[in-house]
Amino acid sequence: MNQAYDLGGISERGPDWLLRLAAGLFMIIPPVYATDFGGNLAWSQYVAGLAIVLACILVALAQVWSVSHHWFSGTHAPAQPKLPAFALTGLLLLLLCFTYFQTIELSPDLVKSISPASHHARYEWAAALTPDAVAEKFPISVAPFDSAHANALLVIAILVSYFSPFAFYDRSRTTWLLAAIAACGCSIAAIGILRKIDTDFLMWSFLSGGEGAPFGTYLNRNNAAFAINTGIAAALGVLVWRKTITASIRKNAEAIETPRKDAMQWLSDWPLVLALAATTILLLGIVACGSRGGLLTTFIAGGLTLAVVRRSIGSLRGVILVIAAFGGLAFLILRTDSLGYQSLEGDAFAELRDTVDGDGRGMSNDARLTHWPDGLRAATNYLPAGSGLGTYGYAYLPWQKTSSWRWFVHADNLWLEGFLELGLFGVALFAGCIGLLGRSLWRLSRSADPIDQGLLATGSYLFVATLFSQTFDFGLIMPANLVMVMMLLPMIFVRSAAVLMPKVATSGDSQTTRKLELLTDGGPAWHSFTALEQRVFPLAMIVCLAALTVPAIMRLRQDCEIDGAVRLANKELPGLRLDSTRLQERVVALEALAKRTPNPQLSDLLARYRFQLGRLREFQSLRATTRWAESADELYAHLSFQDRRLAWRAAAFEHRKELEATGVQWPAIDVSEAAVSESSDYAKSLQWSIDSLRQCPLSPRPRDDQLRLEFVHRSSTQTQTAIVQGANLFPNNAELSYRFGRRAAAHGDYDTAASLWRRAAEVHPPLIKRILPRAVALNEFPIASMVPNNPLTRKTVQDYLRQRGLEAALNRPSHQ
Repeated sequence: MNQAYDLGGISERGPDWLLRLAAGLFMIIPPVYATDFGGNLAWSQYVAGLAIVLACILVALAQVWSVSHHWFSGTHAPAQPKLPAFALTGLLLLLLCFTYFQTIELSPDLVKSISPASHHARYEWAAALTPDAVAEKFPISVAPFDSAHANALLVIAILVSYFSPFAFYDRSRTTWLLAAIAACGCSIAAIGILRKIDTDFLMWSFLSGGEGAPFGTYLNRNNAAFAINTGIAAALGVLVWRKTITASIRKNAEAIETPRKDAMQWLSDWPLVLALAATTILLLGIVACGSRGGLLTTFIAGGLTLAVVRRSIGSLRGVILVIAAFGGLAFLILRTDSLGYQSLEGDAFAELRDTVDGDGRGMSNDARLTHWPDGLRAATNYLPAGSGLGTYGYAYLPWQKTSSWRWFVHADNLWLEGFLELGLFGVALFAGCIGLLGRSLWRLSRSADPIDQGLLATGSYLFVATLFSQTFDFGLIMPANLVMVMMLLPMIFVRSAAVLMPKVATSGDSQTTRKLELLTDGGPAWHSFTALEQRVFPLAMIVCLAALTVPAIMRLRQDCEIDGAVRLANKELPGLRLDSTRLQERVVALEALAKRTPNPQLSDLLARYRFQLGRLREFQSLRATTRWAESADELYAHLSFQDRRLAWRAAAFEHRKELEATGVQWPAIDVSEAAVSESSDYAKSLQWSIDSLRQCPLSPRPRDDQLRLEFVHRSSTQTQTAIVQGANLFPNNAELSYRFGRRAAAHGDYDTAASLWRRAAEVHPPLIKRILPRAVALNEFPIASMVPNNPLTRKTVQDYLRQRGLEAALNRPSHQ
C-alpha cells in the first residue's frame, strides 16, 4: 500500500547514509533542545548550535560529493530544489544583513535620522547621566550585545532552513520529520501533565503557580503551548497523509467492501493510529498547560485546517470522534484526584472562564493589553530603522505610560516586538513571509500527492497558529520552537515549488513533459535542469553559509563563557566578601574576559566586585583607628554598597543637613582621597558602571550604581539624574517609586521625592501609609504636592495629619 507513494532512497544524490545520519541528528535536536528551558540558556544554545552545524556539514558533504562527481564525470547531475524553494532562506539572509547593519557603529547624525529614539537613548539618557557614556560613533541597536547574540541565533536558523530540506528530501524522511516534531510536542505535554498530577516529580521544577507558571520543560506555559501546537501541526500532517492514502485506496479498490469494514479500515493503519494517539496527548497538553491563547489557537487553527483539507481526504467524522472520545475520557480522569495529588483545575478552560467572567475584569486587567500602547508608542519613535534585534526589554522603557509594574523583557506580542526592533523592514519582512507561505499553501492544495496534502495540513495549521498565538505571546523566538518551525516551513516551500500547475503540465514543452513523467513515475520531487541550479548555486550557498557560521558559533561560545562566568561569580560573591586574595583573583579573571568580549552584564558584575574590594580595603584601614577598634560589624555594615554614600554624606558638610532632615541617624565616615583616586577600586567600580552604560544606555543597573557611588564622583546633579531616570524607567512600579522617593528625600530634593511618592500612591494607594511618616518627618517637605487626586487617599492623609495635629503641613510650599 505504501510503495506507490514512497520514493525510498535516491542513491544518485550522493552518500545516502550521510543524509540519513543528518536527518536523524536534525530530528533529535528539537526534543533535546526543549528540555532545557526551551533553549533559553546560553550553554544549550551553543551546544545545540554545534549539533546543528554538524548535521549541516553532513548534508554539505553529500551535496559536494554529488555535484563534483557528476560535474567531473560529465553525467547529468541529480535533481536539486528549484531556487524558489529557498525563498525562506533568502528572506532570513536579508533579515541578517539588516540586523547586522543595526550593530555597526554610525555617526550620531545618521543614527538620529534613521532611528531617532536610539539617538535619544544615547544623548538624552546616557549623556545626561554622564557624558563619558557616549562615544563618537555608536550603533542603532540600544543593546548591541543582545543584538549580536540574536544575530548568531539567526544564523543557526538560516542553516536549518537551508540544509534540513536536503536531509528530508523524500517522502519517507518528510514523514520522519513530522513524526519527530509531533513526538517532541508529546514529550512536553506528557511531562507537564505528569508534573501536575505528581508533586514528587521534581525534574523541570522551575517555578510554582501564579502568572507565567511553567509547563512541561518550559518556563512559561504560553511558550510551551506554542511548542505543543507545533506538534499538533506535525501530527495533523501525518494524519492527513495517511488518511489521504487510505481514502485513495478505498476509492480505487476493485472489490466492494462492507460499509462497516470500509468505514473502519483506517484503524488498521498504524501510522495513522499513532498520529491519532499523538494528537490526543497534544490536545490534553494544550488544555492542561493553562494557556488561554494556546487553547483558542487550537480551536481556530484546527477548525480552519479541517476546512482546508476536508475536500481532499473526505469525511473526518471517524477521526474526530476517536480523538474526542479518548481525549474526553482522559480529561475527565485527570480532572479528578484519582491519579495523583493535584487535579487540572487550573487548566486552560478555567483560565478562559476567569478571563470572560461576568464583569469582564479578567480581560481588562490583562497586563499585556495595558502594555501594548507603550510598545506601539516606542516603536513609532524608533522608525524607520528600529531599535535592534533582541533589544525590546530596554527599548520600550523610556516610553511607558500605561504598562503595569512588570519589566516587559518581551512584548507578549511578537508582531509588535518585531515592529519595534526592526522598524519598517520588519513590516515588509512579515508581509513577505505571509505572502510566500500563503502562495506555497495554495500550490500544495493543487497537488494530489498525499504527502503534499499532509504538508498542506501542517502548513495551514502552523500558519494560522503562528499568526494568532504570537499576537499574545513570543513563543516563536524561543530557540527550541524556532528550530522546529525552521524545519517545517522549508519543506512546505520545497514541496510547493515542485508542484506542477495544470496550465504548465498541459503545455507541449518537452522539458515540462519530462518533469511530469518523473513526478508520475515515482521519480524525485525536485527538478532543475540549469547549471546554475545544479552546480553553482549549491556550492555558492555552502561557501556563503560557512562564512556566516564560523563567527556565529564563536559568538555563541563567547556568550556561553560569559554567561557561565557571570552566574558563577554572582554565586561566589557572598562567600568572598572577606577574602581579598580570592576577590582579587576573580576580578583579574573577569576583567580579562571583559576586555576580550565586552558585555554589559559583565561590567555590572565587575562594578560590584571592584566595590567589594574597595570596601574590604577601606574596612581594614579604618579598623586600625581607635574609633572603630571594637565595632567591626557595625563599620562593615556602614561600608556596604547600599549605605556607603549615606555615611559619606553624614561626614560631608554640604550634605549633612539634607541627611539629618530625614530623621535617620548615620555615622559620619569620610572617604580618604586615596580611596577614591583614579587607581582605586572605588574609582574602577565607577568606570565599570560607565562602561555598562556605554554598552546599554537604557539599562537600569548602571543608574543604580551611579547613585550608590556618589561618594566617588561627588556630583549632586549626577545623583539627582540617576534617581529621576531610575524611577522613570519603571514609572508604574509603586515600590520602586517609593524607594527612589526616599533616596531623593535623603538628598534634599523634596520636589522630586514628592512627585515620586505621589506616583507610588496613585499606582498603589495603600502605600500612602508607609510614605506619610517619612514625609511628615521632613520639616520643609511639600505634603500637598505628594497627595494624589484620589478622594479616599486624600481623606487618609487628612485623617493622619489631624490625629497628630499637623493640619498646617498641607500648606507647606513647593520648592520648585
